[in-house]
Amino acid sequence: MPGDSSLDTMHSGISSLVASRIKLLSLVQLVSGPLTLPALSRDADIRPSSLYPRLRELADDHLVIHDNDSIHLTHIGRILAKNIENMFVSFTGNGDDASLSSRNPRSGQGDAGLYPVRMAQRVIRSKPAVRMLVCLQNSDHTRKILQQVAGSAALFRSGLHTLWEAGLVANENGVYTLTRAGDAAAVQIRSVLETHSLLSRHHEFWLGHSLGKIPVYFRNTIGCLHDAELIANTSANAFRNFEHLKMAIRTADNIRAISTWTSPGIASAISKRVREGASVELVVTPALYHELSRPPYSNQLGALSGCERFRMYVADHPVGVGMLVTDSCISCGFFQNDDVTYDGMHTLTSMSDRAIEWGGHLFRYYRDYALPVDPWVLPASPTSL
Repeated sequence: MPGDSSLDTMHSGISSLVASRIKLLSLVQLVSGPLTLPALSRDADIRPSSLYPRLRELADDHLVIHDNDSIHLTHIGRILAKNIENMFVSFTGNGDDASLSSRNPRSGQGDAGLYPVRMAQRVIRSKPAVRMLVCLQNSDHTRKILQQVAGSAALFRSGLHTLWEAGLVANENGVYTLTRAGDAAAVQIRSVLETHSLLSRHHEFWLGHSLGKIPVYFRNTIGCLHDAELIANTSANAFRNFEHLKMAIRTADNIRAISTWTSPGIASAISKRVREGASVELVVTPALYHELSRPPYSNQLGALSGCERFRMYVADHPVGVGMLVTDSCISCGFFQNDDVTYDGMHTLTSMSDRAIEWGGHLFRYYRDYALPVDPWVLPASPTSL
């Protein structure tokens, strides 16, 4: 789209990956589980001499690991690979949700079995095609608008030819629109671009953090946070995250949070905003619920007794994220790789509508599986839950 530099940046960042069919097929085949080099070569129908160099490149990008004679995906590799698999499936044209990773892509069909892979690769490698696909995802457009989106008349013709050949667009009385297949492909291609962008922009952060406890759907759609900035405590400002969270709370009219920890300052800021008229919903872990039964938290929450704008729930599912969602931003924290230690020194924060919507859905998921409690009637011990 004109001026959509973020889309172009995402496309440039993934160009080396999508240029290699061997890399794409290898990632998808490994979604089902670890494979030896001979097994991966057989399942993906790739000669070992061609496969091994590409696997080394994937390992350098921390997407795969070669361990004990087996090759398997890293946790960030698995998320990206699942999105790539979904993209391939969207190009089958028949709505088949079967996993491509569970079978040889050729499936005894010769080169025809690779059609979804080749067509998806061709579309995602074309910058004008991706630009127009994303533009048409929002609304139908005329040739004039799409030509501006593509960047020139020549780029428009090139991108349109790619989309037309894949059966993703239609022309109705001079207005271009996405077909049903085009709608599906647009969603999945955008998801691949966003997921790769998020994981590569904050590469070192993700290598040290776990997403294993986050529900699968939200883990695979975490690319919605692709524009998030990483806020980290520094030696010059050891309370940067704390100050960021307090500021977000102070300026919000609606607050939804998932928490495994708190502090007197955060609890005080929330209590103050409720008294000022804000609506707050909290999902907390059983351990944190027990902690809230002690001063100063019991005093702060006790002051909200009877307030209908304050609701608390105790999580019934394992909590794999700390999250604050307000009217204007989302802030997320994650556990370290041991899945036990919460990292309170780093927060991903975004103000995009797409990221806030993702956070709202994740909050409702946890809330719907949580136990509503009276926040001013706190238990003496977590065993009373």
